[in-house]
Amino acid sequence: MTVWPPIDRDDLRKARGDAGFDTVFPLLIRRLIAETASGLEFLDMPGGSGTAIGGFDGIVTATGLSAFVPEGTSVWELSVGGGNSKAEDDYEKRIKGPKGLATQDVTYVEVVLDRWRDARTWAARHTEDGRGREVRGYNLDGIDLWLEQAPGSGARSGDS
Repeated sequence: MTVWPPIDRDDLRKARGDAGFDTVFPLLIRRLIAETASGLEFLDMPGGSGTAIGGFDGIVTATGLSAFVPEGTSVWELSVGGGNSKAEDDYEKRIKGPKGLATQDVTYVEVVLDRWRDARTWAARHTEDGRGREVRGYNLDGIDLWLEQAPGSGARSGDS
């Protein structure tokens, strides 16, 4: 059996332009969360045709803190492109937390699979506005780093 190298930044950059990848991307993020969250209690992140349902792209509850998955309840918005404008649009339409939770009790996570240079600045600015407990922004490089921490999620299989 041939062992393929793990998924990397260039693979993600190429795949984000493929037709239908926007419905596969949540499956990757879901695997990353499941592999790296500390004390994962709840994970709701539809992929494939389930992405057309609407609402938050994902809701996660974890009892422990990890590098990429916040402690407590977090809501997730995922996009394969768009940078600041997409992040801003997503953030502005999410003015309530899931299941009646106050936004101050929820961490908002925006994942944009793009070179989104302003991800950290955007997240810091929105954390300061106090609408959520914390706001995080992950870009293409952040997902690449996360994949390094989650070898199972970034593994490929191949035939010999």
